[in-house]
Amino acid sequence: MSEQILITNEKNAILQGRKEVLCSIAFEKGATLKQGDVMRLVAEKMKQDEKLVKVKHIRQLFGERKVNVVAYVYQDEATLKRFETINKKKKEKKAEQKPAEKKEK
Repeated sequence: MSEQILITNEKNAILQGRKEVLCSIAFEKGATLKQGDVMRLVAEKMKQDEKLVKVKHIRQLFGERKVNVVAYVYQDEATLKRFETINKKKKEKKAEQKPAEKKEK
């Protein structure tokens, strides 16, 4: 699958230690791009590590093969951890509840 990425706007937020990137990604076939794919493409375009990219929004108009993306590219992992929350506990709890509910039925 070949994707074309075009950065439409880039804003440097010095106080938050990040760049706010608005970009447009055109793709050929298949479903809407997954968050991991978008992170990889933005990281490659900005020449940063994938760990420092946080995708905020992926929006697609119905029937189009193009998505508009809002992503934050952080300078280092310390600022990423400072400003972004990780909801691992919520995901783990949901995963544990689903198998338990299936066994009861």
